[in-house]
Amino acid sequence: MDSEPIAAKVEALKPEPSLHLEAGFHREVADAVRAMMPAYVGLFMNAVYKNILPESSKSWYAEDKFRRFGMTLDELEAKTGPDAYETAQPGLEKLKQALTTHKNDAGPFLLGSTPSYGDLVATAMFEGLKRALPDQLEKVLSYDDSFSEVYEACKKWTLKAD
Repeated sequence: MDSEPIAAKVEALKPEPSLHLEAGFHREVADAVRAMMPAYVGLFMNAVYKNILPESSKSWYAEDKFRRFGMTLDELEAKTGPDAYETAQPGLEKLKQALTTHKNDAGPFLLGSTPSYGDLVATAMFEGLKRALPDQLEKVLSYDDSFSEVYEACKKWTLKAD
């Protein structure tokens, strides 16, 4: 979500195909994702620590999160994680509204058949869940068909070249 200035620069340098920043709908998606974050922060950070980081980074990461939150990763997960999906419901509803109220046609994207930066913001969140919390991704995608539709439609942009 800090990538909006980068998206604006990309749009200025390569305006076609457009990211449709002028509509501002990506901000609604970003607000919805931000509303969901507190529910998942403990689960996500601990999963990154346990399942993603190389051993050489774990000590720094754990210390940094302890300084930031005043508790261990396990304590943070216990505090914020057990009911994450239920706690995230208001954010999930906001995301559903953002992904479904601006469609120009029946296409899978926020704007219908036309992809936009807002679709990429949502997909980045889905992809983060896929990598750190795949069980939570399935729950989140099941919240509304629009979630899995936009995620599937954007998957081609999540594939690594290597």
